[in-house]
Amino acid sequence: MVNIISKNYLFENIQLVIFDKDGTITDINKYWSYVISQRANYFGEKYKNLDLKNEIRISLGLTSEKVISKESPIGKKSRDEIVSLIFQVVNNYHNCSMSEILEGFSYVDSLVEKNINLITSLLPGVKKFIKTLKENNCIITLATQDTSKNAIYNLDYLRIGHCFDKVIGSELVKKAKPDPEMGYKILEGYPTISPENILVIGDSLVDLHFANNLNTNFLGVNTGVQGSFDSEKSISLVKNLQFIEVI
Repeated sequence: MVNIISKNYLFENIQLVIFDKDGTITDINKYWSYVISQRANYFGEKYKNLDLKNEIRISLGLTSEKVISKESPIGKKSRDEIVSLIFQVVNNYHNCSMSEILEGFSYVDSLVEKNINLITSLLPGVKKFIKTLKENNCIITLATQDTSKNAIYNLDYLRIGHCFDKVIGSELVKKAKPDPEMGYKILEGYPTISPENILVIGDSLVDLHFANNLNTNFLGVNTGVQGSFDSEKSISLVKNLQFIEVI
């Protein structure tokens, strides 16, 4: 068990930490601006339609400054939901099958693997914090709207994959966050851990509601989509993971 200090808030006797990935561990804007751009390019070029390309960028919340907007479904919706969204957008312009959409997503996944060194990076304080948790025998897990495969590939590239005891992506559950199913999936391997000994760390209201639905502790980080916690003034919130201490 560890005690985690955030500003003037103390999380005591934490045995298990559930991290979000995008915007919490990794830079959401660098990674997802690339992914969204490549998805838009793929379908825009496939159907020779610039308007479609721009519509995909807008529907996925990518601004002209390559920043993910507050309205973006990224980090809020599961991959399956994003696939369905793009299927609808493309079909507003051209008749296509779901298999064609999935083919496009797979192609962009391959580009991500080839260019991972350019598009993924750890946010401030993450590596040190995870290392300290590991040294104190804390269980470290991940619940992400991304697929498990993509998440593990990112974590391994960043040389922290070995620190995670369990990774749950959206394809492993019927309902993604904020539904608590991902949390229940994680806790299947740790039936004796109580909710008060669990801390969820995330960058969005989706993560906050996920923690509330699990009835666990929550720590918010302001490293994701800007203004994520504007409407929440009572939660424990830090600028980034450099601003917390493990004792």
